[in-house]
Amino acid sequence: MSRPSTSTQRLKSRPVSAVEGEVISVSRSQTASPDRSIKPPLTKSLFPNIPPVVTFVAEGDKVEQLPWEVRKYLKWRITSITPNVVKHCLARSGFRITKRNHDWLGCWGKHMKSQGFKALREYQKLNHYPGSFQIGRKDRLWRYLSTMQVHFGKKEFGFFPQTYCLPYDSKLLKRAFEDGSTKQKWIVKPPASARGIGIKVISKLTQVPKKRPVIVQRYLARPYLINDSKFDMRVYVYVSSFDPLRLYVFEDGLARFASMKYSSSMKHLANKFMHLTNYSVNKRNADYQANADDTVCQGHKWWSPADGR
Repeated sequence: MSRPSTSTQRLKSRPVSAVEGEVISVSRSQTASPDRSIKPPLTKSLFPNIPPVVTFVAEGDKVEQLPWEVRKYLKWRITSITPNVVKHCLARSGFRITKRNHDWLGCWGKHMKSQGFKALREYQKLNHYPGSFQIGRKDRLWRYLSTMQVHFGKKEFGFFPQTYCLPYDSKLLKRAFEDGSTKQKWIVKPPASARGIGIKVISKLTQVPKKRPVIVQRYLARPYLINDSKFDMRVYVYVSSFDPLRLYVFEDGLARFASMKYSSSMKHLANKFMHLTNYSVNKRNADYQANADDTVCQGHKWWSPADGR
């Protein structure tokens, strides 16, 4: 992300705030380099009565080093699923990596068991809320959306396609295939995956995996296109509390594009570069065009900054 949100790019930590005055005075005295890419180690919070937060920067930028009496607390626990982009960002900001189950400020990993959540200290930050997989998994999300549709009607909850969770809905899916057109397309997805892994577009019931759980949805016959390509638009929201509910919407938006122009022809069903907009998929296409300028709508990823560009 070339324009990180202020609400998600920094980590608040108790050890840093405890020596707030000392940290700020030391970091300013160390600012000797004329290089503008060197950022201060702490940034003033956007919210009143909140101590400064640790600065995380993008690739190519650097952060001034904090004194050791503060830096010794900057420990981040990594797991087998911690992305490399997170590891690199932590290294730029002066964090040390640890694999211990305690004595860390932040952790990027899988959902913890209940006892793990209960043992967290007030200043420790985790990338999951308890139970957030209930809306993060596609099968669980469908369950709640369909329940809301029953309670409040399709007028309010008709924005998602009919979904079948297999193997539980196998008979219903078979009936839908029998009642539908032979040219009807369907999209198959793993219930708990990301980055386009395991997703495919099909037209025959025999193409549905039978040995693993999947969800199957009707594929839009006429999807919206920009420059003749499929796209998705994302708005990022930072949820700081559920009780009370408190969230912040990042003012910039993001549009991602399929790297091959869309065709409704059945012979292109297997072409993921045409049907999927995931960056993890399209970056492998020789025709993928990166966008190095976030102020210009070009290539296969566009930003929409808050100033309206």
